[in-house]
Amino acid sequence: MAPKLTANSSNWVTFKTQFLFAMAGCDINGHFDRSDTPPHIPTYTTLDETKWTMADHDKHQAYLSLERRWKHDEHVACTQLAQVVSDSLLIRIQHASMVANMWNTVVMEFN
Repeated sequence: MAPKLTANSSNWVTFKTQFLFAMAGCDINGHFDRSDTPPHIPTYTTLDETKWTMADHDKHQAYLSLERRWKHDEHVACTQLAQVVSDSLLIRIQHASMVANMWNTVVMEFN
């Protein structure tokens, strides 16, 4: 795990480098730079789920699996970030829609 970002941010450069290396080691770095995006909802033959073909059902199950994995990794990424920033910074970023938005706020503040 990366060290915490100090309150005065004097370790920002090394913190950022170590944190991003650690996130790459967890294979969740794409959640911080937006290269790992939520899966796209597939196109089905009809919007009426009761009339879906077997292929539609298979496509939907595959999508749900991808979505579940992406959300899991997003939560792990949020947890990792929350553990290394100050409480006051966490309070400011906690309501962002994605961890990439949280990270962007941190980077904009300290870069």
